[in-house]
Amino acid sequence: MDWDWVVTLGAVLLGFMLGQGARYIEEEIRRRRAERFIKQELETNLAMIPQHLDRLVKMQKSAKQEELLFGEGVRFMTTAYEQGAELAFKRFSLLERDNLHFFYWYFRRTDEFMETYKDFALRMIESKHIKAPFAGFVGVIGDFINQMNLAQEMVKEFLDGKPRDVLYRNLHDLPEPGRFK
Repeated sequence: MDWDWVVTLGAVLLGFMLGQGARYIEEEIRRRRAERFIKQELETNLAMIPQHLDRLVKMQKSAKQEELLFGEGVRFMTTAYEQGAELAFKRFSLLERDNLHFFYWYFRRTDEFMETYKDFALRMIESKHIKAPFAGFVGVIGDFINQMNLAQEMVKEFLDGKPRDVLYRNLHDLPEPGRFK
């Protein structure tokens, strides 16, 4: 009896399994690296929050005196999240993914506001459609200050391994998405 075909088939199967195993290991290494980069980026952004808060507080103080202080400055880092979130998706829990979504939304909105505040404020003042535009500016800037304070607390908790339930999933006793029976 000729067993060459069995040996050949076994070799092909072994080669296939080794190739798939190597691909899985390589993918897992890339996922871990993306997760690590996102966490390092969050640490950097956490260090940047006090500077953003300082600028926002100064902008608010200026608006209270009916003066304009513009907020342009260094943007929050988002590269690791934008490029690695999909890859690292499985590495984060559901609550962690929710938190990451909130953090990066806060970061983008704050950067966008600080970059566009000058043009927005000047348009509102020049249009004269609003009787007291500076009072509105004080309120909006206050909202961003509160948002940054909250983000600072939440990023610290996230990096300590204690993400908040920002979408109140546990309040409603909902199973994780994809786990419905």
